[in-house]
Amino acid sequence: MCPLTTNIAAAAALLKKPTHRIMEMIESGEISWALNVAAPEIGRREVRIPTCSILACAEGREFNPQPRDLAKSLFGGSIVENGIPAPRFYTALGITHGHFYNLVRAGAIALSRAPHRGASGAAIIPFSAAVQFLEKRRIS
Repeated sequence: MCPLTTNIAAAAALLKKPTHRIMEMIESGEISWALNVAAPEIGRREVRIPTCSILACAEGREFNPQPRDLAKSLFGGSIVENGIPAPRFYTALGITHGHFYNLVRAGAIALSRAPHRGASGAAIIPFSAAVQFLEKRRIS
């Protein structure tokens, strides 16, 4: 199970390497999974790395799951109605509520259910849309 992602600075601290070296490791494939979660209007990368990818790198292991398997690992315990509640999605990716809705407005994330009031009022992201987001946003 790989429940969260982290940013470049945290990865640098965990691996005891400078942040520019972490980006080099991502681009060379040494760190096998990383995502650009930036909203389109940002104009720069906003990198998130699954913690499992960082730990595998630190231990010299390979970590290269298919996007569907990574999505199950990141969001699996929270899948409802064949989708993922928005709070679980943005928490796992280490982004804010506002950032998440910027991605929705930009068309980067599709919703199967819009948010509404009440205890179960969170927006729902179809599992297939979450997988597609991981595929499109992967840095390699």
